[in-house]
Amino acid sequence: MKIDLHIHTEFSDGDSVRRIIHYAKMKGLDAIAITDHNTFRGYFKAREDSKGLIIIPGIELCTNIGHVILLGSLSGIKEIRKINLDYLTIWDIANDNNLIMIIPHPVTLLTTKKGRFFIEGVISGKIPKPHAIEVYNSNYVPFSLLSKISRKIAQCIEVPEVAGSDAHKARNVGLCYTKIAGNYTSIDEIINALMKNEIEIYGRPAPLSERLKTLIHFLAFTLIKTFQ
Repeated sequence: MKIDLHIHTEFSDGDSVRRIIHYAKMKGLDAIAITDHNTFRGYFKAREDSKGLIIIPGIELCTNIGHVILLGSLSGIKEIRKINLDYLTIWDIANDNNLIMIIPHPVTLLTTKKGRFFIEGVISGKIPKPHAIEVYNSNYVPFSLLSKISRKIAQCIEVPEVAGSDAHKARNVGLCYTKIAGNYTSIDEIINALMKNEIEIYGRPAPLSERLKTLIHFLAFTLIKTFQ
């Protein structure tokens, strides 16, 4: 099964659900995870218009250590939204609800003191590990270098490597994807396969102009947060 684990829709800062479904089908994906920022509206819309695709409930949250993606049972993810966004508390609830916790674009953690402290804490065993690290992200620039750094982080932490496009434009859906060994129909089966590392990852970058815009936006956001 080919799955893009990181997609944004019109309900946060991405493209229309209709276009996302169209491109996902065109590129031969079997499932997609809708991971909008702090909302499930894109997931509900995608589930209505799925056209045979498996739609995995997900969300991308801003936490005290950086961004975290959660995938799995919608009821479990909804419980996360009721709490202060602390990594350790989220980790506990994720494990109690069979949710998979993924650190997306982990290179961004290296840009903040809290992020670097988090990585050091996980490697040393003082902070519990996430369930997976996103190694391929189509917005990376330069793509090869940042993918190698992300892989090194995943290897040091010793967790599965996954891939997601982080698509904000529908045409970029599926540029990075995770391939699961097996053919599953339930969300829980897919989550369990991811956790067992029964996967391979593939990836290539989005057009350079789009990646540069994303990089500039991230740098501006980081600069603003630094001086707040």
